Amino acid sequence: MTHPGFAVTKKTYDGDVDKIDGTFLKLLTGLCDKVFGDELEAKHIHGRFLTALELGEYIKAYAKMFKSGAEFPEATTMLAATAEANNKNAMRLAVAKYKSEMERVSGGKNR
Repeated sequence: MTHPGFAVTKKTYDGDVDKIDGTFLKLLTGLCDKVFGDELEAKHIHGRFLTALELGEYIKAYAKMFKSGAEFPEATTMLAATAEANNKNAMRLAVAKYKSEMERVSGGKNR
């Protein structure tokens, strides 16, 4: 990947896509096509497919870990980020399962 341009490295950058270097955008489009193209396979962890919400939790946890940008994080930090995402996803699944079972036992949402 090329550099996205000096405009995006300034603290005053407002997210305007027009300020991003054209070559970077072209290469980014090619990369996204490869990563998210027709042959994209669902992501899974421990044999269970991830939902978009769950994958989002992993992305947020890793983004938070890299936020400082000063240096590559330690392995323990990466493990903690993964554990945080795992815990949030497990909690979301457990609450959904609980609600589903309670609705089944009680006879529906409105009872």
